[in-house]
Amino acid sequence: MTINTNSLLSQTKSINESKTVIKSVKSEEGNEYELLIKLPPNYNNEKKYKVLYYLDGWWLSELVNGSYRIHDLTKNMEELILVGISIEGDEAAWHIQRNRDYTPSTYDKEKMRFSMKGGAYELNEKTTGGGEYFIAFLKEVVFQEIESNYNIDKEKRGILGHSFGGLFAYYCLVQHHKLFKNYILISPAIWWNKSELLTDDFKLKIDPEVNIYVVMGELESNMLKRPIEELKEELTKRKNEENIIDFREYEGKDHHSILPIGIYEGMEKLYGIEP
Repeated sequence: MTINTNSLLSQTKSINESKTVIKSVKSEEGNEYELLIKLPPNYNNEKKYKVLYYLDGWWLSELVNGSYRIHDLTKNMEELILVGISIEGDEAAWHIQRNRDYTPSTYDKEKMRFSMKGGAYELNEKTTGGGEYFIAFLKEVVFQEIESNYNIDKEKRGILGHSFGGLFAYYCLVQHHKLFKNYILISPAIWWNKSELLTDDFKLKIDPEVNIYVVMGELESNMLKRPIEELKEELTKRKNEENIIDFREYEGKDHHSILPIGIYEGMEKLYGIEP
């Protein structure tokens, strides 16, 4: 018997792949963004869905959507709405946006004792520190847009962030802990300003229903790995039977090669369905 694999692939694609809706939005400061909205293949407005917001949508949308589609094909994943937060522009605009929006404070050269760049751009008091403005944008624009158009479980939002995006997600956990319930932190840059988010100035609050997945690569720099190990110790103390707190370090992976496995397993850990 001859099997037409092209026909099978075509049928699978039409059944399991939904279209990405792109919506342009603007912050109060006039910064322009795009929301990359991916509904589950069988979206039904009578049903309430969890949402996973992911940062760096300009770069990570294919990885995030592809990971979710694989899980969906194997039927081991909750139905999710994926919302990538992206920018209108090129790679330079993306670097400028993430340096500005994902950093909770302005870069303190004296505290860090060296100069640094984010992409090709120097990190300084003018290019960083917009985290609170970005949180206001999420609350007042992004959440409003998504929750007014789709049937959303507002109490169980999720966030996925890598590097500076992971820094921002962790900042939400310590300063705005009611915003999200599920956190996927991939190589989070909590070294920022000498790991200030791990000091007593920032009180870590974990609600019983909060779930956290943290992953990094073995080949990451020590500057990044040391504070994540400190975070691991602190979060492990707070783990209980009601929440998921999991850490992974992968051999042979660096700051970028960790992304595919981090995204895939983060989704599986926090949204997977037991067989």
